[in-house]
Amino acid sequence: MTRRAAVLATFALLALAAGVASPAVPPAQGPAVAVVVGRDVALADLSLPDLRRILLGDRQFWGDRTRITVLVPPPGSPERAVVLRVIFRMRESEYRQYWIAKIFRAEVTSGPRVAGADQAKRLVDATPGAIALIPASAVDGSVKVLRVNGIGPGQAGYALR
Repeated sequence: MTRRAAVLATFALLALAAGVASPAVPPAQGPAVAVVVGRDVALADLSLPDLRRILLGDRQFWGDRTRITVLVPPPGSPERAVVLRVIFRMRESEYRQYWIAKIFRAEVTSGPRVAGADQAKRLVDATPGAIALIPASAVDGSVKVLRVNGIGPGQAGYALR
């Protein structure tokens, strides 16, 4: 075996030992997170890319020109971890920096509001155009649940887990 082949074999073994070359492991799933809106919002379904644009402030109005008010789970909650991983694909620090930069560039007037499930349901019910992310287990008749990519929170293949 040549020196080069020995070095390559060593790197390959180290990569395997470190898990770099192992098959991709699906990310851990968290609790199902429901996307809820007030009954005034004339949607039943959003694609994941559309939801991402709304939650990142790139889309600020519904089709009827009603301003979208975004409510996100509090930092440290399991639902926030799901949202950061699945929708934003960011760590908490990157998410905060994203919004600071967006506000600084005057692309938005403020970032999303932080609200726990009960407060989010009350705000969604009282604020025209509001959208919130809450634990699917907290959903009740006061809010309308949107499907994501045609799939609801209790169904197989739901993206927000």
